[in-house]
Amino acid sequence: VCPWPATTLGAGAVAERIRFGAYVLISVVTSAVAYPLFGHWAWGGMLDGHPTGWLARMGFLDFAGSTVVHSLGGWMALAACLMVGPRIGRFDKNPPPMTGHNLPMSTIGALLLWFGWFGFNGGSALGMTSIVPLVMLNTNLAAAAGGLAAFFVSWQIEKLPDVGQVINGVIGGLVAVTAGCNVVAPLGAVTIGAVAGVVVVLGTNFLAKVKVDDVVGAILLALEGRLEG
Repeated sequence: VCPWPATTLGAGAVAERIRFGAYVLISVVTSAVAYPLFGHWAWGGMLDGHPTGWLARMGFLDFAGSTVVHSLGGWMALAACLMVGPRIGRFDKNPPPMTGHNLPMSTIGALLLWFGWFGFNGGSALGMTSIVPLVMLNTNLAAAAGGLAAFFVSWQIEKLPDVGQVINGVIGGLVAVTAGCNVVAPLGAVTIGAVAGVVVVLGTNFLAKVKVDDVVGAILLALEGRLEG
C-alpha cells in the first residue's frame, strides 16, 4: 500500500495555510520515516507468511490500512492543525460561516474515492482470491451506511441535511471498514460504517468546540482508523 493517502491527509487538514516548504517536510517525514516504520510493525513479513513486525506477531490485523495509512495520516493532521492554529475569524464570538466552496465538486470527489476504494481494498488481497467479493461487498455497505448515518444524525443536530457531513460519513465508513473488510460479515460492515458515520458528525462538532480547525475532517480519520484497526 502506497504512503500517499497518509501524506495527503496531514497536508489536507491545513490546506493553503502552510508554506510549500512545510508541506514538503510533512510529506518527507511521513513517507520516508513514519509510514515505513509503522507499516513494518503491522505488515512486516506478510508476503512470506512469517510476521516480523512486533504488532504483526501480536496478532494485529489491518488488512488494507485503516490504522497504518488512515490513522497515521489523521494523527499527522492533528499535529499540523495544532501547530498552525485556526483560520482567522474561524472561532470568533460570532464567526462568519465557513462552508465548502463547491459542494458538487466535493461530492464528485467523494464518489471517485468511493469507487477507487474498491481497488484499494480489493487489491490488498494481492490476487483474485475467494475473499475479494466479500471485501468489495463490505466496502460498499460500510460506505453507504456511513453516509446514511451521518445524514440522519446531522439532520437531527443541525435541523437540516448537511452534504458535507454526508461526504465525510461515507469516507469515515470506508476508512473504518478497511482494516477488517476481509473477515467481517456484511451486517458487521453495515454496523461499522454506521458507527463511523455517527462518530464523524459528533467528532466534527467536538473539534469545533475545542477550537481545532480541521478544514477537511482529516483528524477524525485517526479515530475512524482505530474503530476497526
